[in-house]
Amino acid sequence: MEQYYQEKLKELRLIDDDFMNIALNENKKAVEKIIQIILEKQIKLEEVHTQEKIQNLTGSSIILDIYAKDEKENEYNIEIQRQVKGAHPKRLRYNAALIDMRQKIKEGYRSLKDTYIIILTEKDYFKEKKAKYQIKQKIEETNKDYYDGVYKIYVNLEYEGEDEIGELIHDIKCREAKEMKIKELKETVETFKNTKKGKNKMCKVFEEIREKGRQEERAKMSKVFEEIREKGRQEERAKIQQEIELKEKELIRNMYISGLTIEMIARIANISIDKTRKILKIS
Repeated sequence: MEQYYQEKLKELRLIDDDFMNIALNENKKAVEKIIQIILEKQIKLEEVHTQEKIQNLTGSSIILDIYAKDEKENEYNIEIQRQVKGAHPKRLRYNAALIDMRQKIKEGYRSLKDTYIIILTEKDYFKEKKAKYQIKQKIEETNKDYYDGVYKIYVNLEYEGEDEIGELIHDIKCREAKEMKIKELKETVETFKNTKKGKNKMCKVFEEIREKGRQEERAKMSKVFEEIREKGRQEERAKIQQEIELKEKELIRNMYISGLTIEMIARIANISIDKTRKILKIS
């Protein structure tokens, strides 16, 4: 089984959810480099978490692929989206709103920190063949920028340029560490794919996923068996009910043959006169 896991590990890329969750969790150097390249500015991260859960006031929650905070307390959310429908602009709006909800207003609204929502899409969401699309708000009447501290950026993973963001996109989709170009990402993939400690950790994760699959299948089969049992119970109940109805009809006919009136039979059987007539086939 370990050999099987080793082969599967070779296929994984940073764009793959399970691998990304492990390789980039608390990996400040790698995530910092990703953000710096996309934003084209220097930042210093204080914390990085994958699969960060945020719950709203109504009890609903979202799980962020990557959440980070820098030394100025600005917050970052990186999402990797394989399907176009998952990259809808309102998703970015929703994520930003929930992140903002956790901020404390210390000295008025001006004290709110900046929030960056970065979504990496496997397909070119806007179909303009650009490496990235930075969404900015403007005042329509003056055409001047409107700044509220929320930044939304789409990164097109179909882009194949030779610039720095092109190298980033290449590395995110690359399977072999030796073919990667960005030092921080190369070292990350090298650690998890080509060192004993990293490979053991990934094999353990694979085993946990495998066990979860077994449990889900057992639960599924239990549900199937219960549905079959319930079907049997329903069939038995229907059969018993049918037998009761046949005996009731037989009793009603016997009472009629013995000379009881339809009204008396209906009263004894606790059914309507019309139903009694129908059983006896009397119009």
